[in-house]
Amino acid sequence: MSRGIIREGWGSDQDAYREFFTSQFFPDGTVEHHRWLNETQRIAATPEIAERILCLNADTNVADLLPTIHVPTLVMHARGDLRVPFSLGQEIAAGIPGAKFVPLETRNHIFLSDEPAHRQCFDAFASFMGDAPIRGPLPGTATFKERAQKRLVAIERSWLVKMIAILSVLAGAAISFLQLFRFLHQ
Repeated sequence: MSRGIIREGWGSDQDAYREFFTSQFFPDGTVEHHRWLNETQRIAATPEIAERILCLNADTNVADLLPTIHVPTLVMHARGDLRVPFSLGQEIAAGIPGAKFVPLETRNHIFLSDEPAHRQCFDAFASFMGDAPIRGPLPGTATFKERAQKRLVAIERSWLVKMIAILSVLAGAAISFLQLFRFLHQ
C-alpha cells in the first residue's frame, strides 16, 4: 500500500499522499508541523527515490549483527511510535550486549521540542555520555524573540562591533570638523 501511495502522488502538489506518512511521523504535530514535513518530503526525494528508500528500509534486517556490537550503545525509542513499533526498539537494545534502552514518552516518531520526550532525550544522552543534564531551555526550544535577544546581546558584547562604532563616530566627527573648517575659511 505504501509503495502505491508513493508512486501515485509523492511528487504532486497534493499533500494528501505525503500526509499518510506525515501523520505517522507527527501524529501529535500541529498543522504547521504537517505542512513542513509534507513539503520537506516532496522536495527531498523524487517518487522513485522515496519508493526505493521505503523498500530498502523494509528489506533491511540487522538483527544478526546486533550481538557483534561491542561499544557502549544507547537506544531510545518513542513509546507510542506509530511508524516503528516500540517493541522493535526494545528488540534492538536487547540484541546489543550491554545496551541501555530509554523509552521516550511521545507518540511522535520525530519528537517535538515542546514535548517531554525532548528533555528525556537530552537528559538520557547527557547521562550516557557522563555529562550533567542541560539546565534551562534545550536546543531548538527558544522562541524567535529569545533568539533575537541573544544575538543582539552577542553583538553588543563584540569588540569588533564596538571598534567599528567608535571608528564610525570618529570618522563622522572628522568629516564634520573638515566641513566646518572649509565653511569658516571661505
